[in-house]
Amino acid sequence: MSFKAVAQGGARLGLKGFGLIARVSFLFILFLIIIINSVIISIEAGSIEPGLKDLGQRFMAPTQKLGEESRDIISRQGIYDEDEPFLKSIWQFILKISSLTSSIVIILLWLKALVFVFLIVGMDTSKRPFAYLLAILFFILVQVPLSMMQGGSWMTPISAFIDFIRAIQYIVKPIVKIGDKLNANDLAKVAINDSVS
Repeated sequence: MSFKAVAQGGARLGLKGFGLIARVSFLFILFLIIIINSVIISIEAGSIEPGLKDLGQRFMAPTQKLGEESRDIISRQGIYDEDEPFLKSIWQFILKISSLTSSIVIILLWLKALVFVFLIVGMDTSKRPFAYLLAILFFILVQVPLSMMQGGSWMTPISAFIDFIRAIQYIVKPIVKIGDKLNANDLAKVAINDSVS
């Protein structure tokens, strides 16, 4: 075996290992964001109970949380209030994006777990697309009674995705405005104006 073959094999193994580390660290960061978000809710409320409720709702009914956040963005017609100082607007933007991202990631994790279970139960790997379809249907069927127990309707899981798609335009527009405000020359002026007002 030549040195070149060994080096290529080692490089492939190293890249696979890096990919695994990147995926694990990405999930760790997202879980950290979810926990930090719940801690912030607890601190704002002055009690630990609202944070724990938010954490439980985020994992058990992610479609309802996604729908609530999306409807809030649509009703504001933006992801943050433009009348607020710049730094406060950035903080609102970060909180909303982290909340939406965590809801979407939890939904994807639910689907991955369901596909994994369906493939273990008896499907061979050639039926993976069918397992994903089955997982999506099963996920929606599980979310319907959960959303009805929390005061929603049977359409809540489906309307959450529709509302999220409608909210994307209000998410993208402010990103452009933030980019305009973050010009290198204007950044100092924005910080000074925020401290004055």
